[in-house]
Amino acid sequence: MTIAPIQKQLAQKQLDKFCKTRIPEEIKHAIQLTYSIEKNKVTLIEKRPLWNDRTRWSELPVAVMIFDKESMAWQLYWIRGNGKKELYTNLPPQKDLQKCIDEVDKDPLCTFWG
Repeated sequence: MTIAPIQKQLAQKQLDKFCKTRIPEEIKHAIQLTYSIEKNKVTLIEKRPLWNDRTRWSELPVAVMIFDKESMAWQLYWIRGNGKKELYTNLPPQKDLQKCIDEVDKDPLCTFWG
């Protein structure tokens, strides 16, 4: 199942804004935020230069948001140290992706940013 084009466009707009504003300009040389969209899944990704080759970047998933077409809602997941996603139970499914993004940004349980 893929996200409808209108949903995808809105998600891209919201994620572009978040990724652009979350990291202060003065440290973007050391950390960046990006995302990928595959079918009905959005993955928020933190990028940092490799310690032994500053021209290459490592990528670490921070959060996953999955869109359920039946309920028309986004479900938020956090990423364990082993790379597996776990349901984030502090926020119920949301009709608006922005609410999931805001929860990741606030990170009240220190789940996403440590």
